[in-house]
Amino acid sequence: MAFRTALLSAAAALPLLTVNVLAQDEPAPRRGAVGVLMDEIVIAATKKREVEDVQRVPIAVSAFGADQLDALNFKDLSSISGLIPNTTLREIGTFKGVAAFNIRGLGTLNSIPSIDPSIGAFVDGVYYGINAGVMFDNFDIESIEVLRGPQGILFGRNVIGGAVLVNTTRPTDEFRAKFQGQVNNGFRGTGVDYTFNGIVSGPLTDRLRGKIAVYYNKDEGWFKNINDGEKFGESETKLFRAALEWDATDSLEFLLRFEHGQQDGEGTAAQSHLNAAGNPGLGLDRDTHDLSINNRGEQFSEWNQVILEANQQVGFGNGVITNIFGWRQYRQGACLDIDATPATAFNSVCLEGGGIGPEIPFDDPLNDQDQISNELRYAGTFGPVDLTTGLFYFGQDIIYSENRSLFGGAVRQSGGGIQEHHVFGAFVNTDWHATDKLTLNGGIRFTKEWKDARITSLEAPKPGAVPTGFCSIAQGTCPFDFEDSDNWSNVDYRFGFQYQWLEEFMTYFHWSTGFRSGGYNLRNADPADIPGPSDEESIGNFEIGLKSELIDGIQLNVSAFRMKAEDLQRAVLSVGPTGPVQRIANTAEAILRGIEADARITILDSLAFVGSVGYLDAEYQEVLFDLTGDGIVDGADLALPLPNAPELTTSASIIYDLDLGNTGLISSRVTYSHRDITFGTNTDSIIPTQDTLDFNVSFTPGLSDNLQFSIFGRNVTNDVLFTSDTQLPAILGSTYATMSKGRIIGFEATVNY
Repeated sequence: MAFRTALLSAAAALPLLTVNVLAQDEPAPRRGAVGVLMDEIVIAATKKREVEDVQRVPIAVSAFGADQLDALNFKDLSSISGLIPNTTLREIGTFKGVAAFNIRGLGTLNSIPSIDPSIGAFVDGVYYGINAGVMFDNFDIESIEVLRGPQGILFGRNVIGGAVLVNTTRPTDEFRAKFQGQVNNGFRGTGVDYTFNGIVSGPLTDRLRGKIAVYYNKDEGWFKNINDGEKFGESETKLFRAALEWDATDSLEFLLRFEHGQQDGEGTAAQSHLNAAGNPGLGLDRDTHDLSINNRGEQFSEWNQVILEANQQVGFGNGVITNIFGWRQYRQGACLDIDATPATAFNSVCLEGGGIGPEIPFDDPLNDQDQISNELRYAGTFGPVDLTTGLFYFGQDIIYSENRSLFGGAVRQSGGGIQEHHVFGAFVNTDWHATDKLTLNGGIRFTKEWKDARITSLEAPKPGAVPTGFCSIAQGTCPFDFEDSDNWSNVDYRFGFQYQWLEEFMTYFHWSTGFRSGGYNLRNADPADIPGPSDEESIGNFEIGLKSELIDGIQLNVSAFRMKAEDLQRAVLSVGPTGPVQRIANTAEAILRGIEADARITILDSLAFVGSVGYLDAEYQEVLFDLTGDGIVDGADLALPLPNAPELTTSASIIYDLDLGNTGLISSRVTYSHRDITFGTNTDSIIPTQDTLDFNVSFTPGLSDNLQFSIFGRNVTNDVLFTSDTQLPAILGSTYATMSKGRIIGFEATVNY
C-alpha cells in the first residue's frame, strides 16, 4: 500500500514539476522518433583516438545511442536483439540475470560459471568474466554496440561470435536530470510491475563533474501457479550508480564509476510438458504459460563494481593513452523447483530459511566471483596510418556450489568447485589509408592464459558431511575428487581492406580469427567423467560487406560470412539416473555460413521503416563426440542440427510521428520480430519458433520535450517464449522448460530537466 501511495504521489507531482521545467526552459525544436533514428551514430568499439561513424567502420555492427533507445522505447537487451540479424540476446532462464547470448550460431546455453562465453559482454570498457549479472534494463545507458563476428584483436578471448558493448552515461558539463516512472501488467489476474529511476548529473567545480543514478523495480509476479492459484515470479531489484569525472590538467582526465546492485525474488517459471522420450509429465500445453510447482523457490544476486578510466593526451602521433581498471564482485544464490511439478522430486536446495525440503544451515551461494582487469592502450595517427596498441590483464576467482535434493530429500547431492583464472594479452591494430578511397586493415594479438581448478563431483561420496550428503565448497567441507591446472597461448590475426567508392557507399572484406577458452566443468554430475580441461575452440571467419546511403534517407547495410569452427565446445546434455548430466566436450568441426541485412528508410519526414533479416546455414563437417548418446559416433551425429543456430531471424518496424502543433507530438512504433526453431544442448531439446509483436505510442505535450507519456505493449500476441527445455529422467519428471513473460501492457512517464 505504501508503495502504491508513493506511485500516486509521484504521478501527482509530475505536472507541477513540468510547469517548473517549462517555465525555465526555452521551447526546444521539436523532433520526432523518425528524425532521431536517422541521426548519425558514433561508436567507440574500434578503440581509436576518436569515436567513429558506424557507417564508416568495416565490421558488422548494430549500434544504438541514448536518443535512439529512447525513441524506440526498448526496455532491455533482449528486446533490442529483435532488431539485429542473426542475434539473440536473452536470459538463459534458469537463473535471473544470466545471459544466453547467441550471434551467428555461436553462443553459450548453460549457466556453469567456469565455462567461458562465446559472446563477450563489456560494460564501460570492462570485460565480464561470467555470464551472470549481464542482462540490463535500458537505464542510464549512453550507447549499446553489438559487434557480429570474431573480435579477437581488440577484445581478446571469448568473443568468437561477437561482442556486446554497454556504455553508461558520463557526467555532463551542464546540469541535467531525468526521472522516469513505469507500471505494466499482463492483464491476466496476476501482479503489477513497477519501475522508478532517476539520474542527476552536472558540474561540481570548473574541473569536476558528477552523476548519481538510482533504479528500483518491484515485480509482483506475471505468472500464475495453478498448483496453489497464486501469482508467481515476484522480484525486487535495486541499483545505484555514481560517477566522477575530473579534468586534472588540460590533457589529463579521470573518470571514476561505482555501481552497487541487488536483486531478490522467487524461483524460475518452468513448465512440465511432454518430453522427447514420451513422458508427459504434467502434460501442460506448450501454447500456454501454465506452470504448477510446489517449491516457489528463491533467487538473490548482489554485486559491486568500480571502474577507473584515465585518458592522457600526448603529442606523439597526436594520440591518447588510455588506462581502464575494473574490479567486480558478484554473488548469486538460488533455489529452484527443477522437476517443475507439485512433487518434491528434484529441487536445488534452498538457502537457510526458505523453500521446501532439507535446508543447508550455512550461507553457501551458487556463484561467488571476484574479478579484476586492466587495459593500457595507446591510439594515435602517423601520417596515413592509424595505430592502436595495448596490454591487457584479467584475473578472476570463482567459487561454485550446487546442492540437490531428490525424492523429498531421500537423496542428497553436493558439488561444485573453485577455479583461479589469469589472462595476459598484447595487441596491435592498424589502418593504413593507402589512398583517399582505399584503407588496409591489419591486427595481431598474443594471449597467454592459466586456469587452476579443484572440483567436487555431485555424486561423489561426502564422508563426514553434515547434514548427511551435503557439504560446502565455500567453507571447505567438500572433499575434492579432481584437481588440475593447464595453460594455453595463441595468436589472433585480422587483415582486410575497405574501399570508399563514394561518400555514402563503402565495401569491405576481412579475414579474422578468434579463440574461446578451454577449461573445466565445475558442475560435474558424474564422477566417472573427467571434468576437463576441454581444449580451446577456434574460429576462422571470411567476411564481405557493404554500408550505404546512396539515396537520402535510405540506409542499407549487408554482410556475408563463412566461419569455420574447430574443436567446437558444447555442453552435451544427457539424462542420468538422478538428473541431467552436462559434459563439456570438444564435439566437432562445423561450417557456419550466412548473410545479414539491415535497413533504415525514411519514407516521409514523419514515417520510417527499420528492418533486418539474417539467414544462417550451419552444419557439422566432422563429429568428434557421441552427440546422440547411442554409444557410437557416426552419420547420425553428423546429421544433427547445430544447437542455438536458428536459420532465419527477421524484424520489421514502422515508426510514425504525428505533429499536433502547439498541442504536442505523438510518436508511435510497431515492431514485429521472428526467430526460427532452435535446438538446445540435448538433441531432443527444442525451443519453438518465436514471433513477437511490440508497440509504443509516446506523447510529448506542448513545444518542449521535457515531458513525455508513453503507452507500450510487448509480445502483445502473448507468444510463449521458452528459454530452455531440459529433458529429465522419467523418475524425476519430464521437462524443465523455462519461460519468459508473455503479454505486457504498460504506461511510462518521463521528465527531463
